[in-house]
Amino acid sequence: MFAQESVMEIQNEKEAFERFKAKQIGIDYETLKKDLDDCEKRFPNNRYAGWNFKSDWELWQAATAQSVPDVQQALNDRLLVRSIKEQVESPIAEISVNDLFDKGWFAAMKCIQSNIDMLEVREPTND
Repeated sequence: MFAQESVMEIQNEKEAFERFKAKQIGIDYETLKKDLDDCEKRFPNNRYAGWNFKSDWELWQAATAQSVPDVQQALNDRLLVRSIKEQVESPIAEISVNDLFDKGWFAAMKCIQSNIDMLEVREPTND
């Protein structure tokens, strides 16, 4: 019974994570879920092969395993920073200026630039 509950808890956490990522990247959850399900069929044991979510999922699991009150907000902040950095590091020629404004990247980058030091200070140390 315990193993079944653990599997269900992991599935619930995975769904919460995927809903968070869908919202973060601006697509509906069902579209993302369908793509992830297809990805998992092609690459067993690697549901996030087509997306750069593997490290985010590991970070999500580690953060939710702790019982620290501000973990969820810190996790959201770090995932947002990572996502924006990945987008900015992608070939900018493929992204028009209008797309950046439509997606709110300009505002997000201003926010990140003004808050990145604070976010990095909040990251827990492994000491």
